[in-house]
Amino acid sequence: MPLGFIPRDENDDHGRASDKPEEVHMPITAEFSRMLAACEALHRQIQKYAYVLEFLDPLNRNADEEVGNVVLALSYADTPQEYLEALTIEARRLMRAVAGANRGHGGAVKLPPKAHPLAACARRRFLALLWCLCVFIFVLMS
Repeated sequence: MPLGFIPRDENDDHGRASDKPEEVHMPITAEFSRMLAACEALHRQIQKYAYVLEFLDPLNRNADEEVGNVVLALSYADTPQEYLEALTIEARRLMRAVAGANRGHGGAVKLPPKAHPLAACARRRFLALLWCLCVFIFVLMS
């Protein structure tokens, strides 16, 4: 008989709750499952906001850095509820940042116009002709 063993009577009512652990833990498992699904959805939303923010403001924002800031905020969470609250706060922060960056672009994302492929060649030709003209004038003056 191991140490600390306390024999129980078969008809004792105190041991009834331990006979059905699945029924006792079912609501806790369902709640945890819902919380986990909410966390995953918020995480996907945060990643989407981070990439949109990087697209809108590539000079000042980086998607990996934004996700890193979220991970840093999550490192202070001790319980699953705090983890979910931290994800919610960070998702709202990124949503506001995206709205602000979008407002800075006039409400809609406008991509810069593509440069004509011959524009670079035309500039080089112009500079070459200008240099030749300068050399020609220098030769005439000498």
